[in-house]
Amino acid sequence: MMKTKRKRNLPAKPDWYFVDARVEDFWAAVDFEPPLNLLDIFRAGGCTVKTYQELSQKLDISVDEVAARFGSDDGCLFYDARHDRYRLAYDCSTRPRTRWTLAHELGHIVLRHLEDFPETSITRTQSPVLLDILDKEADKFAGDILAPAPLLIGLAESSHLHTKEFYYALSRDLFGLSIQAAHYRARFIYRYRDKITKHWTDAKPAVYQKHMNKFLALYGGLGPDTLAGRYWMEKYIKEYQRYEEPERCPAASGE
Repeated sequence: MMKTKRKRNLPAKPDWYFVDARVEDFWAAVDFEPPLNLLDIFRAGGCTVKTYQELSQKLDISVDEVAARFGSDDGCLFYDARHDRYRLAYDCSTRPRTRWTLAHELGHIVLRHLEDFPETSITRTQSPVLLDILDKEADKFAGDILAPAPLLIGLAESSHLHTKEFYYALSRDLFGLSIQAAHYRARFIYRYRDKITKHWTDAKPAVYQKHMNKFLALYGGLGPDTLAGRYWMEKYIKEYQRYEEPERCPAASGE
């Protein structure tokens, strides 16, 4: 399914162009209905999925002990090179980070991190520098599949509305992101929109066109200058502002 590859050489920094190409490969292969069912994608690819809670019962240890064994509170991915198979373990408790964790781990698979860089296995001595580079690539992949920048920007352009609050509202309502993830995504796209769109030859990469029309019908006219838009955005604007309040007043958050 994924055609784009890179050389085996250890990267000195994140390869954003490689990640972008893999993201477009992903969207070309996916029939997108938001929010993505990430567990279905893992299982369709032959990945074995277990929750920390299931492993806790099986091993008769606490969930915290399971997390400690894997070295992560959120989730952990394993690659069995002998059988060319992935295994995923994750904490399924109702926490905002769960979907981001799954998307991040999917990024490691799609970007072939564990296959191309076996030294990242938890059973081996790991390079913190390499792990940081690969985690940054996986984070970019996660953001680009959970709330694709071309779709967010295209919907904002159709409403003539380039604001953090509008990107936030779309990230929450259409793409189902948590408050924290939507806030981060909205600020990122607002800040880097020009850089994101600089290399686009058309309004957006062609692979996203097949997904755009159905969303335009629902969200294309929801700017705050319309009655429907004001009604729809009101709660998200308030939510966004409440989340930003501790950042404006660090002392209030105990920092």
